[in-house]
Amino acid sequence: MVWIFAAVILLLAALAPGFRKFAPLCLAALLGVYFLLAFMGGSRTRAPGSDNSQARPTAERVLGEAAEQHRAPAKMLSPTLVHADDIRTNASFVNGSGRVSLITARIHNDAEHDTLASIDFRLTIQDCRNPAPRARQTATDCTRVHEQTGSIAATILPRQAGDVQIMLHAPPWDEVHLLGTAQVGIDITAAQAQ
Repeated sequence: MVWIFAAVILLLAALAPGFRKFAPLCLAALLGVYFLLAFMGGSRTRAPGSDNSQARPTAERVLGEAAEQHRAPAKMLSPTLVHADDIRTNASFVNGSGRVSLITARIHNDAEHDTLASIDFRLTIQDCRNPAPRARQTATDCTRVHEQTGSIAATILPRQAGDVQIMLHAPPWDEVHLLGTAQVGIDITAAQAQ
């Protein structure tokens, strides 16, 4: 159909001298519309039943429907069955100032039979300026400098543990600046089994 319009424009350009100065502009606009429709999928309306692509099942559609039918509802674990310890940071200190952008934690799945699939967490970072051990630090020695919530996929078998890494989302450079040492806490707020 587009080629018929292009032929008419070329014919008019050849026969009508007044149309010659507008012919290149019309051809460019016509080709632009044609390529725009071609790249956007060429969505043309057709009469129902004239397209056989709906009748033929594709592998993606069949597999998607099978997965949808066999998908069990998500099984939630109690957050008390999952805990984090051995929390480490990638803290680097330059001129007495520290920076943290990545947290690594060991996640324990204490469930008897369920494999852990993902966890929701709340992460807090405190900047502790007192070099005393954590047991002797008081609340006034530490200042909360970052708090973050999120979800992370973690496939951990029952009664086992695995390490996960959490990237910090702290503006402007996705890192937290410290004056002392980092004290990191991770609270598990929800857990999902496979």
